Amino acid sequence: MCVAVPLSAHTDAPQTMASYFAGPVVVADSTPATTGVALTKDPTTAVLWSLLFPGLGQLYVESYWKVPLFSGVALGSAGFFIWNNNKYQDAQDRYDQAVADSAASSVISSLKREKEYYRDNRDLSGGIFLLTYILAAVDAYVGAHLHDFSVDDDLTLQLVPTRQGGVAACMVARF
Repeated sequence: MCVAVPLSAHTDAPQTMASYFAGPVVVADSTPATTGVALTKDPTTAVLWSLLFPGLGQLYVESYWKVPLFSGVALGSAGFFIWNNNKYQDAQDRYDQAVADSAASSVISSLKREKEYYRDNRDLSGGIFLLTYILAAVDAYVGAHLHDFSVDDDLTLQLVPTRQGGVAACMVARF
């Protein structure tokens, strides 16, 4: 079926939209019509694999180029989380010791800023880690649903001439 939408309008052209169209074009297709689509990749399985570790769901749905992205971000953010948490604990201990020893206010202020720096970076790393898990699960779910999606020429957009000498966009869908 071809549906044409005019891209240019002439002042002397008729006012009805029906006059712009050359009529629907029906293109025969050799594939039989189906009522339902059977998925070859189960979305639930993809999500479960992805929740086990980010990137495994992408491996299941054969999106191989995404595996190192999700796995790398998850491992990197987990490593930064652990490193910043250790630094935070050390800074917290030094801060508590400085307060107990009644150190100078400038030292206490400096240790407090250091402690807050590592805490903020730890929290940011944890947020990135959780966001990576969520995005990997959603991507695996969508990837499983779209695994069998056809990207052939059954749906195209073409520019075609109109009866009035203009140009129209024609969407061709083969069923």
